[in-house]
Amino acid sequence: MHPSIKYPPQGYSFNEIRYKGLSHPLNPEYSDFGESIRSLYPELSSWSNWACFDAWTDYGEKTQYLADTNLPTERDEGFLAFLYAEQELGANGYFVRPDGTRFTHYDLDRLGEIWRKYEVDHQSK
Repeated sequence: MHPSIKYPPQGYSFNEIRYKGLSHPLNPEYSDFGESIRSLYPELSSWSNWACFDAWTDYGEKTQYLADTNLPTERDEGFLAFLYAEQELGANGYFVRPDGTRFTHYDLDRLGEIWRKYEVDHQSK
């Protein structure tokens, strides 16, 4: 684990809704994707095959600028940190630059300032 990355709290409820856009089955070469993700990330045990695949490729594209369609073989805590940031920050409009433009690629290590703003906003509620 990286000390500068914000990880989800214990028992955090991950929502697959943003990754359920397509309901058709995955191509045969990706059919084991959901099973692999769910076995490595029990936090996502209720997620569909498509949501697991879409979330994993989104993680690769947004943090590494490369869609990773390789079947994961080991747990990557950065993936959960990514899903946490996407669900809490992205869904609530926090991925915006000072000039007002939205950013879609980022380094999980550098989200500290955005997380601080989010926490300040939510402490007052």
